[in-house]
Amino acid sequence: MSKINEGAGIDLDQLGIEPSMEQDPRDAEMAAMRETIRKLIEQNQVLAIARNDTEPTVAGASNASSKERFGIIIDEGHDQNDISEVPVQVNGRAYQIKRGQYVEVPIEVISVLKDAVIDRSIAQFDATGMPAGIKVRPSRRFPFQEFGMAINAQGERVREPQPQTV
Repeated sequence: MSKINEGAGIDLDQLGIEPSMEQDPRDAEMAAMRETIRKLIEQNQVLAIARNDTEPTVAGASNASSKERFGIIIDEGHDQNDISEVPVQVNGRAYQIKRGQYVEVPIEVISVLKDAVIDRSIAQFDATGMPAGIKVRPSRRFPFQEFGMAINAQGERVREPQPQTV
């Protein structure tokens, strides 16, 4: 502990203050802060345990909302810059879907692929063939074919997988 007024010429014995009982006011503030932090940590642990107890269990190993799976084929890229695998992330689960291959995915993945839209610029021409401006139109970023439900909510196969095209 540091001594207050040390070297200032004040005799602490005359004031009735023991030098060992003196405290820096910052020490009390630090102790109060440590106690507050300790209490907050305990509250956080209680809340985390309660949250884990109330989280619903998800059906299926893939964290999807159900066991239902739908067959799709994402079209091959037409540009050399198109990636060979399409990354899709839904509800904390990541999917790498190879282009041109039949895969079975949850309905959430199909929804994300439908929402992945970009603007395509299309040149417009007049009746004489001269340029008449540019028309911008929304287009799917990853065009795909949907084959319908392959596995139902009970986990039973309702449709055979599509044959792989080579």
